[in-house]
Amino acid sequence: HDLDLNGYPDLLVGAYESDAVLLFRSRPIIDIQTSVTGELSQIDPNKEGCRDDLYSKLVCFSFNACFKFNTTLRSTFTSFLKLHYRIEAETYTGKKYYRVKFGQSADSDTPNIVERDITIRGVSDLQSEHCSKEIVYLKDKSDIQNPVMFELTYSLIQTKPRMPTDGETLPDLNKYPILNQEEAHRVFEARFLKECGSDEICESDLRVEADLTTKRRDGTNTYMLYLGEEHLSLNVRVINKEEPAYDASVYITHPSSLSYVGRKITKGDQLDCSPSNRTTLKCDLGNPFNRGNVEFQLRFNPLGLSDAETSLQIQILTTTTSADKSVNDDLVTLTAEVIRNAELELSGNSEEQAVRYGGEIKGEAAIKFEDEIGSRVFHKYIVRNAGPWKASRIDVNISWPYQVENGREHGKWLLYLTGVPQVTGQGGKGYCLMGPEQVNPLDFDKMPENRGTKTRRKREMVVLPREVRTSDGSIQNVVTMSCGSGARCFNFTCVVLDLAANQTAVIRIASRLWNATLVEDYAFGVNYVVIKSNAEIRLDPTLNIQQNRHNDFFSVETKAIPDVTLLLPREVSWWWLIIAVLLGLILLALLILILYKVGFFKRKKPGYMAANTDDKD
Repeated sequence: HDLDLNGYPDLLVGAYESDAVLLFRSRPIIDIQTSVTGELSQIDPNKEGCRDDLYSKLVCFSFNACFKFNTTLRSTFTSFLKLHYRIEAETYTGKKYYRVKFGQSADSDTPNIVERDITIRGVSDLQSEHCSKEIVYLKDKSDIQNPVMFELTYSLIQTKPRMPTDGETLPDLNKYPILNQEEAHRVFEARFLKECGSDEICESDLRVEADLTTKRRDGTNTYMLYLGEEHLSLNVRVINKEEPAYDASVYITHPSSLSYVGRKITKGDQLDCSPSNRTTLKCDLGNPFNRGNVEFQLRFNPLGLSDAETSLQIQILTTTTSADKSVNDDLVTLTAEVIRNAELELSGNSEEQAVRYGGEIKGEAAIKFEDEIGSRVFHKYIVRNAGPWKASRIDVNISWPYQVENGREHGKWLLYLTGVPQVTGQGGKGYCLMGPEQVNPLDFDKMPENRGTKTRRKREMVVLPREVRTSDGSIQNVVTMSCGSGARCFNFTCVVLDLAANQTAVIRIASRLWNATLVEDYAFGVNYVVIKSNAEIRLDPTLNIQQNRHNDFFSVETKAIPDVTLLLPREVSWWWLIIAVLLGLILLALLILILYKVGFFKRKKPGYMAANTDDKD
């Protein structure tokens, strides 16, 4: 029943268990009619200014937001109404970014929102239409395919009725009307000019083609990326065969180890490329991207590639807010095999041009200290990386002549290793992997304290010398001992780590020439003995390092020369010297006697006749 006679039925509810009656009263409804008119379609995004602001440097448009009451208001209503008017562009949906700003609120913290209060006074205002003109400026033209959405709201400004106390007169609800929300809330849009036909639906046909400037592996679609080159270049071609593509972009997804350097346009209009994150690059093709094609080249720096990366993948994707017909041709995936170019070179030398052997012979049991073994011998192997890429790991396999090959289970010692080889140099990180019986297996001490006694060993099978003709034409007897040819070798590996381009690493091997072996076997009839060690570079195939192997093998040799004292007899008795002198004298006397007997000393000597002094001739 309409208990307060305001034309709207009220609801009365009896709550008998509480001994109470509840009255729900209806507030009067004001019907409002709203409309928006103006330049809300075919907005040219390339034309600055508009009819209401001709000299603006921004694209702009204007519209009128109007309302009027569509209700015969009762005389019991208040003599005036106050409305709050508000228009919000784009962010009312929860979107944080907006493309336009209002002229009325351009300098505020929320330039995409305009709001004001409207006061209605008297009957004439209640029956009139009220309009507000708004000028809108386009501050971002990145998306003109989608319309700009606006939300218009009207609301009454009034206080809420107070709940009366017991016995107090009920408030007059005619002073507290409400607006009909069907018209008080309106959403409208502004559309841009597009060459998309009468339906304003753009149907584009984007296609993308891409390739890397590096070579492909024969018979495959896999590219070969040779590290050490300055940049990795990617050629991209985008074609649109149909209507304009709005908000058209190309997204390039790449490994985080590739860093974007720059772009070069080879055909087409200007385009902007910028990284979205560490693995995505976005290139804007223009808005709109009309029928035609654009070609450009992107450059990446591959220096961030880790040693574990043996291949990389790059994806090129085109996107647009238009209806794209060719959904199967807008994605290209390229795969490249990572090949590291590091030209390695192995060389070496012996720190001593020549060493000598001689003196007394000491067997193993008589030697206690390293310096009793023989002369120091140092072999050095030098690993150089000529670049252009670094080598993360280089294995150098070394064959070391530690014994003479004598046909027995245990040969005579030759070059006795006294310490673990060291890796030094510019790229000095590294180590050598040695077996337990390879370094100082007899456990000799470094510093000498006592000297042992002289011993002799039974002669065994030895390597025979060969004649060598020198540069001056003389012939020398030379013994050469190398792995598999006179020498017994063991193998070990030295690892060089992170050798950068144009750096070197040195492997230094310390040993002692086993003096007793050479004195026993090559004291006479030999001019010198050549002892060789070998080394070879080996690379892990999983690292995909490519290089020329012709200089990956090297031999270092040491020349051992017998001491001069070995060429003399070791012990000569004095009486042998006396006998030799006497025999010489006797032989001389016999020779003189024989010559005397045969008249050698009495023979007639041929002479000259005296010349005539008077003869002029």
